[in-house]
Amino acid sequence: MKIKLAADLEKALLRSIAEGICRPDVVSPEELSPMARHAYESICHLLKKKKVEPPLPPASIYLTAQNLFGVDPDDFKSYLRSFDSLETGREVQDILRSAREKQMLVRLINTAGEQLTNGHLDVAEIEGLVNITAHNGDKLNALSASVDTEFPVPPTGVPLNSLPTLSDATNGLIGVWIIGGEPGLGKSTLAFQLALDAGQKVPSLYYDLDGTGFVWLIDRVRRIAKGDIKKFKKLTSRFHLRDNIHTLEDDIHAVRREHGDGPLLIAIDSLQTLPSSIKYRKESLDSWIHKFKNLTKQNIIVLAISEQNRAHYGEATMGGFKGSGDIEYAGSLCMQLLQDDDADENDPVEVHIVKNRHGTKKGHVIDLVRDQTREFWFNEERPIR
Repeated sequence: MKIKLAADLEKALLRSIAEGICRPDVVSPEELSPMARHAYESICHLLKKKKVEPPLPPASIYLTAQNLFGVDPDDFKSYLRSFDSLETGREVQDILRSAREKQMLVRLINTAGEQLTNGHLDVAEIEGLVNITAHNGDKLNALSASVDTEFPVPPTGVPLNSLPTLSDATNGLIGVWIIGGEPGLGKSTLAFQLALDAGQKVPSLYYDLDGTGFVWLIDRVRRIAKGDIKKFKKLTSRFHLRDNIHTLEDDIHAVRREHGDGPLLIAIDSLQTLPSSIKYRKESLDSWIHKFKNLTKQNIIVLAISEQNRAHYGEATMGGFKGSGDIEYAGSLCMQLLQDDDADENDPVEVHIVKNRHGTKKGHVIDLVRDQTREFWFNEERPIR
């Protein structure tokens, strides 16, 4: 867990790192004040890049900070003198651990207080904080201790029978999947298809936040099933629809009670229509993305549609996802749909993978073409090279 450190604690840590008592990775730059961060980066530069053996002379740290960051000479010299006065041993790591645990308790209390005030229980948020606290005390073992005499079965996601080439390229549906692209290319159609496909193997929760409507979504499944009510029932027996996401926690617990703790898919159409503060829209969207990332630790798969930035129309890039830079960090699989400006609805839609954490393939992996006998359904074709 990252926290903002007290001034004396960060100075003591910096001195212990400079003297070789503690490793540099005992602390994160995000936990430090701007001045301390300059000192930390300078120390790391000397230790890692220049291979200077500790202890590091204050003059070397000062000159490095001047060269790398152009720090104010008087202010930085004064800062170095002040942290040089705080001499500690390895016990500073225990002090840091205690500070993090205390900060976590404060966050838990504040989070619970906010939920009491709002009258809305968000178990996933609290569980996420508790899990972080629990992991902080985990015993550290070598990786070799995790494997006995044979390797475990390689991990895979939920296979996608309707799009086998995409399934093979991504190692199945797992983690957080983000589908981006310009309006009208079929993002919702693809997400709905993937949710129905995965729903044959795992329970699925589909949140229709864009307002397509239950009647229209039911009619889409009717067309996909070619009017066969038995096929409709089979496709949707573990497929659940919601038009808002306020019941997310209750929905998860309801599905868990019925289907157990196995994999569960949550699909959101779309990220940009999630409930958020108008004043702090980006912060609210980032909070949702962090929440979805935490849900993956509970064996939950998240599939979400993202609008595309106008500046990136016509190109497949991580910068094309609208409204949050955190998408590129939280997404396990990020894809962009592309199509020529003069194309019609029957022309292929290109699928470009721009991030593939659990697979090895990136770039233009498949083309999607509309199924002429099952509306609102894609078939895949290998792209023409």
